[in-house]
Amino acid sequence: MTTPNRYLYLDGKLVPYADARIHVQSTAVKYGGSVFEGLRAYWNPAHEELYVFRLKEHVDRLLGSMRLMRMKHSLTREEIERSIIDVLRKNEAREDVHIRQTAYLAGDGDMDDTGPVGLSVDARPRKATQKPGIAVGVSSWTTTMTSVVGVFQRRMTPRQACVCAVSPPYVVMTRETSGRR
Repeated sequence: MTTPNRYLYLDGKLVPYADARIHVQSTAVKYGGSVFEGLRAYWNPAHEELYVFRLKEHVDRLLGSMRLMRMKHSLTREEIERSIIDVLRKNEAREDVHIRQTAYLAGDGDMDDTGPVGLSVDARPRKATQKPGIAVGVSSWTTTMTSVVGVFQRRMTPRQACVCAVSPPYVVMTRETSGRR
């Protein structure tokens, strides 16, 4: 699967890698209006088959992310699953691959737009690593921003809330607070 011979799924059709384009003024480019899900497929040389790891769960997570970002679309689980399988077949994948599905806001609009929604799927060769495992822990904590975003949440789209959640507190302003110091 070399780059010159690769195909991607873009908005309903398989296109050569070099021809996969979206407009620079799309909401996805201007404001980062997109969500993605990555998954793996593993080549089994003994069976000469490619096994996609938890396809349904990954597609469900992509659909959940789209719902969270209030993207209005007509994509179905079956269509997204088919797009992944089509990319793998068209590229004749015979090695481990990383698959990235990206749903993006394709229109030339504003930050609070919810459509139109495009879909792209790419599969790149990626060998499974044999690195030693890592130790992880889960902790919960609340920042000042978490409570501030909650106050303004009704007036914000999820994208605006995400921007505020990662921005310093002095960036958060509403009509009521703008101009005050």
